Amino acid sequence: MGKEKGRSNIIRSSNPVQRRLSPNKSDSLKGSAMFNVWLAVLFAFPRVSLIWTFSIEDCGRTKGCWFQPPNCQDNNVQLCDGMVQWTVQPDGFSFDLEAKISDLKRDSAHYVAVGFSKDQRMGDDSVLECVVDKNGAGNAFLSFNDETTNQRLLQASEVMLSNISTGLEDGHIKCSAKWLLDAKNDVDNGDTYKVFNLEEQPWYLLFARGDADPRSLEKRIHFLNDGPQLPWMTDTKIVFCRYNCSTSPTFIVSEMIQSHVSRWWRYRLALLHGVLMVFAWWVLASSAILVARYFKPIWPEKKLFGTAVWFQVHRDFALTSVLLQLLALLLIFYQANWVWYGCSYECSSDSFSKQMHVITGFSAVCCAAVQPLIAVIRPGPNSSLRPIFSWVHWFVGTNAWILASITILLSVPLGKTGLMLGFGHIPTIIMAAYIVVFLFSNVILEIFSSQSERRTQKIGSSDMALSIVNGPSTESATAKPTWAKMRQTIFGIHSVAAVATTITIIYMLVARLLAHS
Repeated sequence: MGKEKGRSNIIRSSNPVQRRLSPNKSDSLKGSAMFNVWLAVLFAFPRVSLIWTFSIEDCGRTKGCWFQPPNCQDNNVQLCDGMVQWTVQPDGFSFDLEAKISDLKRDSAHYVAVGFSKDQRMGDDSVLECVVDKNGAGNAFLSFNDETTNQRLLQASEVMLSNISTGLEDGHIKCSAKWLLDAKNDVDNGDTYKVFNLEEQPWYLLFARGDADPRSLEKRIHFLNDGPQLPWMTDTKIVFCRYNCSTSPTFIVSEMIQSHVSRWWRYRLALLHGVLMVFAWWVLASSAILVARYFKPIWPEKKLFGTAVWFQVHRDFALTSVLLQLLALLLIFYQANWVWYGCSYECSSDSFSKQMHVITGFSAVCCAAVQPLIAVIRPGPNSSLRPIFSWVHWFVGTNAWILASITILLSVPLGKTGLMLGFGHIPTIIMAAYIVVFLFSNVILEIFSSQSERRTQKIGSSDMALSIVNGPSTESATAKPTWAKMRQTIFGIHSVAAVATTITIIYMLVARLLAHS
């Protein structure tokens, strides 16, 4: 047990409604090793069960106060969903947290937490959290948000928190704790960066409430859809200061938001991003590659809008693909509030997958976007630089497609797609099957084209502009076509596979969206 650190000054009822979990009650749960471990942690600090009602009388004078939703305190403070109050102490700050739990799971433990963030998103935040069981017993901890993963800091909590009190009353969990700022030097070196110095700079505050495991008291992820249970964040930074303060740390926070873009729109924009990308790369870009490389001698006498059929199809498909990619990129950055997501400190497999999805996807779009520019500055058919252009155009396009396919595969475990959660490895298998079909189509078409005459003369730009755009092994546009029907059959099979894969992925994305909503 920890050393006595002090007792709460909160006035308590002489006949408390709630009481701490007694040792006799815990005896019936000794069969669970996990429960025993967490029970030991739970009572590592002194605490008192408490009952109080938040008062707004001292807010803005001796207390800083933040009530959620906005202005709920103006009518009846007890109708608020959450509240955070803080007072300045010589050795730190005393925090009082309260959260409504009547709209959460009844038979669960619950938590309320306030985060201190440099920005307005979860990730790289110090957190003060309180976990309370259904009997009102609980504890307060310091923790750290490493992107979307929260890590509880037990040693830091032991040395930096005191005067811990918890309670449960009228569908609200309540908690009080003092954050000892001067005790940060006693925190383990590996965790010092996870515990912010609150006086170092102003901070955005993040507020969350949710369910916790009733046995282990591990927090579960908070609500993710629009509504009163979605976390709140202040729209202005809060100053925490004890001495020589330029601004008062005690005021009522009035400006707050839940999200820059509503969760309803964020999920749908993310879905639309995925749909556009899959269609742009695996239907349009793949077809553009195959047509440019293997269909020059097909339909030699036919024109499409005054241009060779293969070139018109290649150009239109490629440009449309690039435009859809740019639109999809714009949508995903907009829903993310223009934030570039990197890997977390610990860089778990999920975080690494998310980071690589961003890097490979952005790289693929950049490569695709530069392709039309390369085509614009192409040398003439008789230029000595034409082979270099052909190699560069082929290399950039091929790598763009490879990067895009990797990016699509990396999207499966992402939370916003929900594909791994809802369908396991089936989406990955379907995607891999399409990639095999595309590669197989290239191999078969390459065999067919190898039996044709290679380009032996320069083709004038008036009739066959961009006659070589996909590498040095392209057939002559005037060569006698071989296996023409078989080529069209292979292209048709590929097209069916591409469209079927896209429709299947769209169905899965929509199904997960509806299930999540």
